[in-house]
Amino acid sequence: DFYGATELGWVTLVNGEEMVERPRTVGRPIAGQNIRILDERGEVLKTGETGTVYVKNDQTMSGYLNDAEATDQTKRDGWMSVDDTGWLDEDGYLYLSGRKRDMAIVGGMNVYPMEIEECLAKHEFVLEVAVVGVADDELGERLIAVVVVRNRDAFNADTLIQHAREQLSAYKVPKRVEIVDQLPRNPTGKVLKQRLREQFASR
Repeated sequence: DFYGATELGWVTLVNGEEMVERPRTVGRPIAGQNIRILDERGEVLKTGETGTVYVKNDQTMSGYLNDAEATDQTKRDGWMSVDDTGWLDEDGYLYLSGRKRDMAIVGGMNVYPMEIEECLAKHEFVLEVAVVGVADDELGERLIAVVVVRNRDAFNADTLIQHAREQLSAYKVPKRVEIVDQLPRNPTGKVLKQRLREQFASR
């Protein structure tokens, strides 16, 4: 497995043995690649702390053509981000936690849906899942799990919530479960989370 992007080139590499030893890692930087994790102020975060992934290398593009604003939003002092969030372990292995734009703020706590989605996907009835944050007067945002399930008649949403409670911190547990026939995706297969937010925000 590896981590990379059109804007960044090929950044990390991980082999099968490393994946067994370090589940969920996308590897360490290959030669010529440098990674650092920054917070919202642009400060470098410590080992194990989650923030925005920035990369610096000879392949990093100089910017987006005719879009200075997009370039400014993705570059910091020669380091570039493609909106991914994650953290580095003590040996420099990178772990991704999702897209920055997908992050929800629940009761003042940053929540990255990928961790919750991985948990819910282990439930026996769940085929596909997407977790999104929608506006909430008390919490700022509340979490909704949108799922495709094997058998609607047999599926009980309460068991999925309980499954989450047993494995996640309380603020990461979705407040509601919505069942759909399929998740909306773009032509490359990525889930359209903004569409889900709009669809379920008022319910």
